[in-house]
This record gives sequence, C-alpha cells and structure tokens, in this order.
Amino acid sequence: MQTKSNRIQLWIVALLTALVGFINLLSAATPGWPERVESLKQIFPFEVRAGSHIFAAVTGFILLTLAINLVRRKRIALLLTIGLLIISIVSNLLKGLDYEESLLSAIVLVLLLAMRDTLQGKAGKNLRTAINRFTKLGHQVIFYPPPLADELLQELRSVSDEWLATRQGSEKQFSLGWFDEAYLRSYEIAAVKTPEGQISAFANIIPEYQLNEITIDLMRKRAAVERGTMDFLFVSMFQYFKDIGYDSFNLGLSALSGTGKTQDSPRLEKALNYLYEHLDRFYNFQGLHEYKDKFQPRWEPRYLIYPSLAALPDVVVALIRADSGDRLLDYFKPGA
Repeated sequence: MQTKSNRIQLWIVALLTALVGFINLLSAATPGWPERVESLKQIFPFEVRAGSHIFAAVTGFILLTLAINLVRRKRIALLLTIGLLIISIVSNLLKGLDYEESLLSAIVLVLLLAMRDTLQGKAGKNLRTAINRFTKLGHQVIFYPPPLADELLQELRSVSDEWLATRQGSEKQFSLGWFDEAYLRSYEIAAVKTPEGQISAFANIIPEYQLNEITIDLMRKRAAVERGTMDFLFVSMFQYFKDIGYDSFNLGLSALSGTGKTQDSPRLEKALNYLYEHLDRFYNFQGLHEYKDKFQPRWEPRYLIYPSLAALPDVVVALIRADSGDRLLDYFKPGA
C-alpha cells in the first residue's frame, strides 16, 4: 500500500499536470506579450513560432487526459508526461517567451522525476540488497515458457509437496491457485534456482490482457530455503516484466485488510476486523498482507455483495466450501 504521504504527492503531481495542460491550452489561444513576440521575431521565423503554438495546444490537451492515469500509476502515462512536459517547456518559450508557463512545466517535471516509487528509489533499497546478495551467492531466476516439460513439472511438484507438508492442511481451491499439472503446463513459470541447480521456489504467471498487467496465481517454496528467497523471486519478476513492457504487477487480494478500522464502521465490519486480527492460526491474513505491503503496492478496494444479512452465513459457508474443495475440516486445521 502506498503511504498516505505518497498518495497525496501523487495527487498533487496529477493535479499540477492537469493545471499545466489547462494553462497551455489557454496560453496557446491568447496572444503573447508584444515586446516578447518582437524579440522572438529577431531570432525565429514565423513557422517556428506558429508551430510552437500548435505544439503547446496539443501538449496541453494530452496532459489533461494523462493526469488521471498518473494517479493510476500507469508507466506509459509517466513516460508520456515526462516527454510532454519537456516539449511544453520548449514550445512555451518559442511561441512567445512565456517563461512563466515553462517554469511551471519544469517544476512539475522535477516533482514527477523525484517522486517515482520504483526499485531505483530509496524505498527499494532493502529489496535491491536482497537481489544483489542472492546474485552473488549464485542464485538466479529462470523464466520457463509454456508448454512446460514433464521433468520440470515433476520438480515443481516436489517443491509444492514440501510446501504443503509445512501447511498441515489441504490446498485452497478458490482464493488461490492449486497444483494441477494440466493447468500449470500451459503457463509461464518463474523459478528460483540455487547454485546447485535445484528449484527452491516458483510462481506461475498470468497476464491480464485488458490492463497490460501481470499477476501470479500459484506460488510455492521448499521447506528450507535461503532467507529472502521469495523477495528475490518477486523483485526479479517485477523487473523482468517491467523491462518487457508491462504497466503493472498485481499482487492479488489482501482479504479483510482495512475492514472495520474506524469507529463509525458497521458492527458486521468490526466483527470481520476481529476475525482478521485473531484467526491467524487458521489463515495468515495479517502476515500475507504485511508481506505484500513491503513492496508498496497501490491497494484498491474490493467488495463482497450479498442479498441480505440473513443470507450472509450461507454465502460464507459457500465460499469456504469452494475454497476448501468441500473439505471443511481441512480448511480449519491450524496452518491450513
């Protein structure tokens, strides 16, 4: 989750970007200061000055449309905004020596470059350290394209079986992916290989085509792995899919997190918050949320819609049955 400070900064930059867009449109539609225009006539021909007016107007319009996508942290929106702000600085100077507009564009550009929340930033220092340490030790992350070979699936099965043995329960079959060879064979796998060539952890990759987003469904690790192995796997996936052009990486749900936290929350939500805080022995809600939170994702709300309060118990039982594969007792085993 982004910190409150980061969210505020992001909204400020987005609003300033929209403001630059509006001012560019307004400035392009109004005549410049006569003395400034006369000075430019001595340096640049009419075609350059007229073209700069057009560039300022087009840049302003596009910046207005990009502002909301900055809030959504779209990588392509960030790159386009950076480029358009540079064009805005130049075009405003060339069309009428409008240094005020250029200065505002430059300020927004600096803010945008300074506040990126990426692995190159301060927040990713510990994660970069994990990658460097694992790389020096000889670990590597390998991406296996589908269809997967039988030998690879057998090794993944052994990793999964070790992980399941530590959980003291059966696999979930609704909220998370489960090990199914026919299913896994058709998806890309990211796997951590030890210096000895053994797979110590893996995750299968699922693309979200409409959002140019990537996510995972099933992740497993061996019972005994080097500390930080999963961090190494995740950060390597983040970097890999960023480099090949994906806009975002979806870490999945964090069930019940943030529910019933305020004093005016409904009683039902407060009851769910109690379960969130006290049922870790059955399902590691808080631990899973804290692990995902270390990567500073942008959390978005998700809702459960049910017909009435009286129907809610039936809905909950149905969800548990779906998640447990109709093995209710296994679902409530400690560590399941």
